[in-house]
Amino acid sequence: MTVQPIPKATRDSNIELLRVVLMLMIIGYHLIVHGARMGGSNPHYTIAGDTSVAYLLLKCFLVIAVNCFVFISGYYRINFRIRTVVDLILQTSFYALGIHLVFSAVTGAPVMPSLGSLPDVVLPIFKGTWWFITAYFGLYLISPLLNKGIDACTRAQLLFVVVIFTVLNAVSGFLFGSGGILGTNGGYSLFSLIHIYLIGRYAARFIADRSLRQWSAAVYLLSSLALFLLVYLSIAELDNLGTVRLFKYNNPLILISAISFFFFFKSFRLQSPLVNWLAAGVLGVYLLHDHRLVREHVIKNLYAWSLDFPGYLHFLALLLITVSVFMAGVLIDKVRGMLLDPVARYAVDRLGLHRIDRIFGKEPARSACRQVE
Repeated sequence: MTVQPIPKATRDSNIELLRVVLMLMIIGYHLIVHGARMGGSNPHYTIAGDTSVAYLLLKCFLVIAVNCFVFISGYYRINFRIRTVVDLILQTSFYALGIHLVFSAVTGAPVMPSLGSLPDVVLPIFKGTWWFITAYFGLYLISPLLNKGIDACTRAQLLFVVVIFTVLNAVSGFLFGSGGILGTNGGYSLFSLIHIYLIGRYAARFIADRSLRQWSAAVYLLSSLALFLLVYLSIAELDNLGTVRLFKYNNPLILISAISFFFFFKSFRLQSPLVNWLAAGVLGVYLLHDHRLVREHVIKNLYAWSLDFPGYLHFLALLLITVSVFMAGVLIDKVRGMLLDPVARYAVDRLGLHRIDRIFGKEPARSACRQVE
């Protein structure tokens, strides 16, 4: 999900393609989680029937998308710009307010939100309307401090820090369920995003990725299948004991799978203006489709429509829905960009906010693509 533009000449389209694929995976993942209730606040995990098993198998392969997005940011390093901060605030407010107004007009609900829901409409990035956006916004704001600390570390020092965060997030937080105390929240937290960012920086600085690229596809396949096997056994033999926890984002298998997926795409070269154009809109796709009102509409109508088809046609319908939602989100975000980009530029120039960028000076950026959400 894009938050930081860089010159077009420096974009590697293989990583841009990865971001497009990851967003498609997130849309499909949400259809399974919220439509088939294979997750969410009231999950109903079952293996009663081929369709349910297929849902679980797909979920095990799709669940890596968010972690992979954050790993991209860590690997290529966030290069803080105040313009990006302004863009993020305006973009999230645009979608929250626009979706609210559209649904108010369609349903006849009051246009003015209640006092309690006002922050969700006006400043959703601070309210947590989209959990990931708020967590990533926090990561972005503290990235200058993280980068300074990481740059000052030797290989042994940074490895020590990565190991400590891994113990806290993926061992204590995941295996022993102390996430509430530590703030890991099953991987749905700023703490977890910092952990993945650190892993990405360590990999970029100190690991020769040739061997990682060579085995990346096999590791992704095997780790995803291992997750499926554990989930299947949990449902079939342990009465769902541990099933919910297995899908937490700080599950070590999911972290390994996400990193492997990244290196698989890094193993080939691609230059495509079309891919770059599509990738520029992935953040807008996320903000559109994962807003509560839009998500409920998609599930109640589009997902319900897919249930009319038997067998593999149902999954083809889900694929069609996924691609359609993605393209609709990209096109809407292009319009959003034409409307708000001049506003963001004016605000930064008029208020002199660009002076904030000089606090840390120009940071070296190892970047082959735009940073992610």
